[in-house]
Amino acid sequence: IINLKYYNKKKEKLKLVKGSSFMKAVLLAGGIEVSPSPYNQVFPKPMLPVGNKPVLEWAILCLKRGGFRDFHIVVSPVTGQMIETYFHNGQSLGVNLHYYYEEEPLGTAGSIGLVEGLEDTFLVMNGDLVTNLDFSKIVSFHRNKKAFLTLACFSKGIYLDFGYLILNGSQLQDYREKPTLSVSVSTGIYVMEPEVLNYLPPKRCFHIPELVNQLISLNKPVFAYEDQYSWWDIGDRKDYERANEEVDLLEKSLELS
Repeated sequence: IINLKYYNKKKEKLKLVKGSSFMKAVLLAGGIEVSPSPYNQVFPKPMLPVGNKPVLEWAILCLKRGGFRDFHIVVSPVTGQMIETYFHNGQSLGVNLHYYYEEEPLGTAGSIGLVEGLEDTFLVMNGDLVTNLDFSKIVSFHRNKKAFLTLACFSKGIYLDFGYLILNGSQLQDYREKPTLSVSVSTGIYVMEPEVLNYLPPKRCFHIPELVNQLISLNKPVFAYEDQYSWWDIGDRKDYERANEEVDLLEKSLELS
């Protein structure tokens, strides 16, 4: 769980993304991974319970709060039946849900190619995270930069349990004992232009880091958007347990209580 201390200090409401009611959101819920909980024999990862809701529902609510209403969910044959049975068409949440089955593993980027009708700027988000990111800001940033692809990131301190050396060739310039290094990390949230789809190889497993590096190598405008926001990744057992312990704070950050 990242940066929960930044939650709503000024009691500010997130702005709706301009045109977001018509902007499509793609949720990636098709990956088959071992879930970080004792529920992993019962629930696929996107359906792991956090409080009284599955992870994927929290993700939908995060985006709905940002103004999104049109959701395209990529599922696998393993995850799809339970997800579609639970959410149906999304009417109970006040959104529209469309499902695309990933019959063969296509990777985080390749699976986006299954989604139909991506003819304008669209958002992609992993289905196992929730956030109070202000989506209007990342979309505005993306458009102002005239980006092909923008990824959301934040700074994270990484503790290094070794002596850290800074070298110029073989000459030592600095020695830091067991430092905490600040690095920028991806959050699994992306804004993309439809032209990006032209760079997805057909019927082959292809992941977003590969796509990003390919676009960079072709000198396409790829940007990282960094801000202060809360970000919960359920892919880690400790984060999953903490998310359940602090679910009340999560509800408040989404103004659900």
